[in-house]
Amino acid sequence: MIEVKPTKDMLYDVITHTIALDNLLAGIIRTSFGLELDWNSETNELINEKVIERFDRFFMQDLGSSSKLNLIKEIIKEDYKKEKITLPKDFDNKLRNFYKIRNIFAHSLYPKHVDKREMPNFLPNNATWEDLHKEHSDIFKEINDFLIKNIYANLTISKD
Repeated sequence: MIEVKPTKDMLYDVITHTIALDNLLAGIIRTSFGLELDWNSETNELINEKVIERFDRFFMQDLGSSSKLNLIKEIIKEDYKKEKITLPKDFDNKLRNFYKIRNIFAHSLYPKHVDKREMPNFLPNNATWEDLHKEHSDIFKEINDFLIKNIYANLTISKD
């Protein structure tokens, strides 16, 4: 049987991977602006909740993927000069394609063969939902692992 739309599992993966990467990027960006989460150890309450919520609502929610990409690259370049972090090969295109594929899953009504205008450049005309899902998952793993290992780990170490 030919699958004419993505499976629920594929949709779930794309959504959860996108949310996870968005949250990681937001955490890195907030921290670079000096907005680390500040917890009261006795009450286990977020002390700066209002500031974080305001920053997220008025800045992060409207920040598009291209702007996040440029900001993350600037943070890596400026805040991590000493670490000499090298971005993964084709980082810009991979992150853009990650969001393009997310948009295809979120917005396309047609599906076994997605219109070429909606396709990331590296995918063939006859890409299937499975192809798109695999590419999204692969990009998520690579970018998420890179950010956690090279950036997020440093953020949590420098806080302690």
